[in-house]
Amino acid sequence: MKIDVDAFYMPFPERPIAQDLKLAESEMWSWLDKFGLCPSRQATQHLQRTRPEVITALYIPAADESTLPYLSQWMAWFFVIDDQFDHSGPSGRNGPRCAETIRSILSVIEHEPAVSSPVELNSLPRAHRALVDLWGRLPSHLEPILKPGLRQAN
Repeated sequence: MKIDVDAFYMPFPERPIAQDLKLAESEMWSWLDKFGLCPSRQATQHLQRTRPEVITALYIPAADESTLPYLSQWMAWFFVIDDQFDHSGPSGRNGPRCAETIRSILSVIEHEPAVSSPVELNSLPRAHRALVDLWGRLPSHLEPILKPGLRQAN
């Protein structure tokens, strides 16, 4: 059976996408590479299909040139973490590993750990290092929104 749809009605006005999408995309992928968050070609392709930078640019069309790349990195991090907990992801299949990953994430969000040396930082799991980086670069204008929101979510 074929269904034809003449027009898709959206009850909200169309909004423009954030202007710095290319910059956000470039900085997001550089950041992902820096922390090794897409360790395989398959993981990279999966995240490319997700387009976290586009989602961020659509959600926050007024984001400026420094905020959009930063928030795109957060969005990518959330997708990477979500994939870890899927039934096919490494933490999704292993209860103790899942619990350790969650403890690791909460330790950053709840306690804002200070990493005393690059050696100490490098000993942490990739996703943990990336979260420490994101949390440590949190822009002051986003702090009143993100910190309470993330802490409340757990």
